[in-house]
Amino acid sequence: MASQSQSLLRSAISSMEKAYLSRNPTIRSIIEAVSSADGGPVCYDHFTFRTLAIDGHGIDSVAKFFLDCGYTQRDELRFPAKKLKCFWFAPPETEYSNTISLPLPRVFIAELLVDELSSQSQEIIRKYVKMDANGNKYAVLASILGCLTWEKPTFADYQQLSR
Repeated sequence: MASQSQSLLRSAISSMEKAYLSRNPTIRSIIEAVSSADGGPVCYDHFTFRTLAIDGHGIDSVAKFFLDCGYTQRDELRFPAKKLKCFWFAPPETEYSNTISLPLPRVFIAELLVDELSSQSQEIIRKYVKMDANGNKYAVLASILGCLTWEKPTFADYQQLSR
């Protein structure tokens, strides 16, 4: 993997991690505790991305970035009870240096099978996806920035979906 591509990939993953940890302070505290006890940075085994199997917002909306950066798509995993389909991606061979010494994580990209949900849940999801004309093209950028490509769901919609 070319060092420029590796640098871009590592910067993107680092920004995704920062966005995630800023919204999950408990996990951030745990990682900080492990890091300080171990005396070094935490090495991640994998990252998981969640997507929606609807209007181009599925696995492919995130996978292209990782495939372009040298990741290889591997096995499909199914979780019927959770209505999820998932693929995992193996990281590319990397060059190690004094400044970049951690291995790249595996990537899992899960897709919620929207058509298998209740009609009410499908309607809610479709409402938000409809607001998002081209957001599926920017799923990775949204992950890097820690934002949504559609409006934040209402609490009532969230409650319905969580049921």
